[in-house]
Amino acid sequence: MNSITHNIIKTILERQHRHYLINAAPGSGKTTLLLELGEQLPKSEKALFVSFNRQNVTRLKTELGHKHLVKSTYALGLLQLSRLNFKAQMDKEKYQKLWRSEVELVNLKLDDFSQKVILQAFHYARLNLFDFSHQQAKALLKMLEPYPLDKTFEEEVLWGSLKVLFKAGVAEFKRTGAVDFTDMAALPFYLFNEEKSRPPQQWPMIAIDEAQDLSLAQLQLILLSSSGNVVLVGDEHQAVQGFAGALSNSIQQIREWTKPHELSLPM
Repeated sequence: MNSITHNIIKTILERQHRHYLINAAPGSGKTTLLLELGEQLPKSEKALFVSFNRQNVTRLKTELGHKHLVKSTYALGLLQLSRLNFKAQMDKEKYQKLWRSEVELVNLKLDDFSQKVILQAFHYARLNLFDFSHQQAKALLKMLEPYPLDKTFEEEVLWGSLKVLFKAGVAEFKRTGAVDFTDMAALPFYLFNEEKSRPPQQWPMIAIDEAQDLSLAQLQLILLSSSGNVVLVGDEHQAVQGFAGALSNSIQQIREWTKPHELSLPM
């Protein structure tokens, strides 16, 4: 362990701040930093380590799993949903089915391409915790402007249909446990705000790799799961998960949401 990594871990373990943002350059040893942090935490303290990358999850589990809990962001979402006494069942086609049963039969029929694009925008809206109020309608509709969509619908009808789809998705989860990947990240935020009597599981220390790829829902899932310190390790110049709902300015948004103490891990 080099002196910079040593000093960063020393600063974190002093716990003078609640949230820490580690600005890590490519090849700087982000995963090594997390492994060293896990080893140096007090033996009595079980922390949560989170990563997007399956390979990193496997490595963290191999080296830290005897002492700490290691999860992907999706697996963490499933764990928290289980706290609400719901048994989640993966259904990748959940919202396509609900579109047909709840939207098409009522007021909105679109060609296949338009439906696909609109469901992708719906995915983005959930990952960024839209409440489907009219104030947010323009932001989502603007995303659809570049696409050659079927324009036979009115914007008001489209937005109302997405609100129906969102409510149907929550109800379907409560009824059958059906979730898609986006639900795993977003539903804990919506449901724990609704079910105040059932607290989420929390950890005194959470460390997350690749923080630049966090969507708002995933960040809120991390904060929901924290009873103490959160360490976010990432490189704002290396965001690759925009297609999956991450904000292009995710690191800047993390700064605004968590007011972290920042440290640098150079190459």
